[in-house]
Formats: sequence, C-alpha cells, structure tokens
Amino acid sequence: MIQIHLISLFPERLQAYFSQGVLSRSGALSHFAIHYHQLRTHSTRKHAQVDDHPFGGKHGMLLRADVAASAITAIPNYQDMPILMPCPKGPMLHQRDLVRLADGPGMIVLSPAYEGIDARIYEMFPIQRFSCGDYVLTAGDIPAMLICDGVLRMLPGVLGNPECRTADSIASGFLEHPQYTQPREIVNHENVAPNGTYGVPPILCSGHHQSVAKWKWVESLKATLYYRPDLLLLADMDDAMRDVLERLLKEPDYEFDTN
Repeated sequence: MIQIHLISLFPERLQAYFSQGVLSRSGALSHFAIHYHQLRTHSTRKHAQVDDHPFGGKHGMLLRADVAASAITAIPNYQDMPILMPCPKGPMLHQRDLVRLADGPGMIVLSPAYEGIDARIYEMFPIQRFSCGDYVLTAGDIPAMLICDGVLRMLPGVLGNPECRTADSIASGFLEHPQYTQPREIVNHENVAPNGTYGVPPILCSGHHQSVAKWKWVESLKATLYYRPDLLLLADMDDAMRDVLERLLKEPDYEFDTN
C-alpha cells in the first residue's frame, strides 16, 4: 500500500477533495493511504505562526524553513520517501513522473503558501520541485492535489477500467481521438444550429472494428499534430505514423481511407 503525506495550512480542503469520487471507493482505498498534516501544529511561535517577513525587503511573507522541517521529520520514515513541492523553478510535471512515483513506497508533498518558502529548506532536504504551468495561484494546495490525483489513478484497482491508465490522452504519448455519445444526431438544438445537424462520424457506428480502430488512430495523430505538436518530439513513432503525419502536414483536410 502506497503512503502519501500531505503537509498544508489547509489540510481540510485537501481531505475534502480525496473523500469524493473514484478515490473514495472501498476498492480504491485498499491500495493507498493519505495522511494529512497541519503545518501550524509544528510552530513554536505565538498563535502558531508559520511565516515571517523575508530578509532583503521583498514584499509578502515566507513560510519558515524550521517549521516545514519539523513537519517533514515528524513523518515516520520520511527519509525513505521522495519529498515534492510545487514550484515554478522545477521542471514541468509529466506523466512519466507520475508513473515513477506510483511505483514507489509513497511520497511527501509540501504545499507552499504566501510568497513561497525559506530557501534553506532545499539545503536541508532533497526536495523535488515540479511545475504545473506558467501561472500563479494563491497557494500550493491545488497543484499538490493534482500530483497526488495523477499518482493515485495509476495504482492497480483504483480505476474501474485499468486500460484508462495508459489509453487516455497524454498517458499514451498522444492526444486522444474525438469521442461521441447519444444522440446520434443533434438537430436545431436550442437554436445553436437552426439550419444544421450535428452528427456522429458514420465510421463509429459501422460495426467494423478494424476500421474504427484505424479511424481512432489517425484522429489521435491528427489531434496531437494540430494541438500539441510538442508531444511528437518525445513520441516513439514508426514509419506508418510518420507517413500519416507527413500527409497531414501537406494536406490538413485529407481524409484517410479506413477500410
């Protein structure tokens, strides 16, 4: 069973998230345990203060390294688990990182707040920083939940369909093909298309499994090329994939024969 420790000023909102959805099912809970740690309980200052003004005159407040260190070392066997923290100075979080973490014994995730944390924490512990994008949030709880959610869904027994762990967008290395459900036709809906009809691609209703599989494969490559071409630099591609991509670059509207 993988052990996850979340250190935060607001552990109750982290707990609220993980107590719902697929991660709250009994079958999933048998594969992991999440422990929530309130950072303020490790403060020795008046009113459980955990932050202070930075030296050098920068605006805002910083989390104290000594308080964060006390919270980390209070976790049993903390030396045996990676310590992670969302930070714009870290590399962009990637699916391969989640796979690696899911194969381990667990992890400690420190959720920063205010203007960040005293830099000495990185001298005290081998903290692995990661970034979830080039934007700023009010606290680190959302990216902390993000990395934990991504790791937990990789565990056997957590998802109802285990194929979802590798077949979803990004996990496979490519974006997923477009998907459709009932009704097969949407006609004049809410005046969105007063003179038109939105239909499902006929191939998906044909019952020809090989043709459907080829359509999905081509559409996956097409979506990756058009929306996330950067993923192609990391993809393991064969000659057939290269041929499709080359044709799409020459003729973006080309329709491939799926027979």
